[in-house]
Parts: sequence; structure tokens; C-alpha cells
Amino acid sequence: MSTITGYTTDKTEDGDIVVKSMSAQGDVVTSRQFTNEKAAQGEIDKIMRQSELNSVDVGEKYKETASNMLVVETAIKEVAPDADLETVLQNYRKVKSGQEDMPQELIDQAKAIDAAIERNRDIADANRPEAIRAKLNKETGLDVDATLRKMPKDRTEEEKGLVDTYIKSLFPEQEKTEDGQTVDMQADTEYMQRIEERQQAYDEGKEAFNVADTEGDNSDTDAIVLRYREAYDEIERVFADDAEMRIAQLEEDPWEVMNDQSLTPEQQDAVAYFVNSKAAMDGLTEAANETVRINVQKPSTRLLNAPTSRVA
Repeated sequence: MSTITGYTTDKTEDGDIVVKSMSAQGDVVTSRQFTNEKAAQGEIDKIMRQSELNSVDVGEKYKETASNMLVVETAIKEVAPDADLETVLQNYRKVKSGQEDMPQELIDQAKAIDAAIERNRDIADANRPEAIRAKLNKETGLDVDATLRKMPKDRTEEEKGLVDTYIKSLFPEQEKTEDGQTVDMQADTEYMQRIEERQQAYDEGKEAFNVADTEGDNSDTDAIVLRYREAYDEIERVFADDAEMRIAQLEEDPWEVMNDQSLTPEQQDAVAYFVNSKAAMDGLTEAANETVRINVQKPSTRLLNAPTSRVA
């Protein structure tokens, strides 16, 4: 299912209303026709709900990546303060990818960067989604996660403001580059590529020291798993004897279930929360599978003196 970011409406010659959900690229994801305004509005509400959940998911991933980028840059500047950051990053990635004939000096530098990543891995914690949610919860006395599980129409004005503030905190419209220039975060593909490179560097460095396993710092992973379990339990609660059937339907075509007009508002909320949580869980599973694949294909790139991982 393509990522839904908005909708369009049209009227047919017969007066029916066609509601189309759209992707960020302007592609039509779904198209449904309704005979009255009320039914059409129900479709629009569901589309905007999914769009909101998608925005949160993408925004949280961006924040995590930007935070990881800060850790990598700090580590590189600590190890090689006078060197060109981009050059050091490229050499680091070559070493970590197992490229042959790399000078011993650069191999040693890569190990030093790994150690610096380990030392500095907490410096960006305040910028991560979990910390942002905790800060907003404390400031407002509300709960971001609980509010996001509600349909927008069921939220109070304070809760609507909370969600808006949270999403805006995840998506800076503009960000300054090192030379002080502003860039469009979605249009500047070169800048986004730099972010992706640092994300990969961070992942490689963290993997070398098995940080998540040896230190027990699985907060991001635990949060995703916890949300998925909560969503699963909520489906079982609201659908009771039909839960197993509904979960099977959600696995096959989540959009069909989200558009089921027979669902109660409580069931709609549970379905939307399950779809969003499952998407995050699928991403986590995919990332784990990719790590296993890389480790099998390139065992020689692992540091032999890295701490032994424990099974969680």
C-alpha cells in the first residue's frame, strides 16, 4: 500500500462524489464513489487519519536519522577535528564495507570512530521522538500516544493542538546547512542522501560494538514492539470473537478494513492504530533481516574483538 498523504474529490455527472486518496508523488492510491456527502466525508476522515499516521511514522524516522547523524558527526570531529568531515565519512564507510587495500591508518581511524560513536551515542537523545513525546506529555498533562490513537474528530482542542505540535516538531520545514543556507528537506535530494549516509555510518558503528545488546539500550525497538502488542490486544478487545478474522483481513488488505462502514468509532480507532503499529513493526523486522543478511555475506567486516551479543 502506497503512503497516503492527502485526497481529492470530484463529482460525476450523476451527482455522485468520487473521493481519491493520493500519495506524495500525486499518484492515486484508492478511488471510491459515494452517493451522498455524509458517506464521502467518512471516507475523507479515514484518509486524513491514515495521512496523519503516515506523517508521524515518517517524521519519527527522520528525527531518529537526524539524531544518529549528529552522533556520527560528533564522533568524526572528535577523532579527526581538522579533517574534512565528508572525506573521513567516505573513508570510514569504505573500511566498514570491507574494501580491500585500505591503509592501516584509515582502518585504525575507523575503529576510533566506532569507539567515539559508542561514547557519544546519548548526546542526541533529547532530539529523539521518545524524548519529544515525554516533554510534550509533561508540559501539557496529556499523552501523545493516547491522543494519536483517537480519531481527529474525537479529540479535544487541546489534544488537536498537541498532535499538531508533535508533528511540527518532527518535520522542520527548513533546515540550515553548515554554510548557513536553508534547504527544502523534501526537495533537496543531495542533502537527504547525506543524512542517509550518516544513518548507515551510525548503524555500522553501533553494530561493531553491539551497543544495543551489550548495554541493554533497546528503547526504540521496545517502543515499537510495545505499540504493536498494544494494537494487537486492542483489536482482540474491540472485535472479540471476530478478532482473528479481522487480523487476517488487516494482513491481506488493511485499507478494505479501514473503509468498512459497519465499524464502530472504537473499532475504527483500533484498526487505524493497528495499521500504523504494524507498519513500524514490519520496518523493524525488515531492518533486522537486512542486518542478518549483511552479517552472513560479509563476516570479515565485523571486528573480532567486539563484545559478544546476548540473546534478548
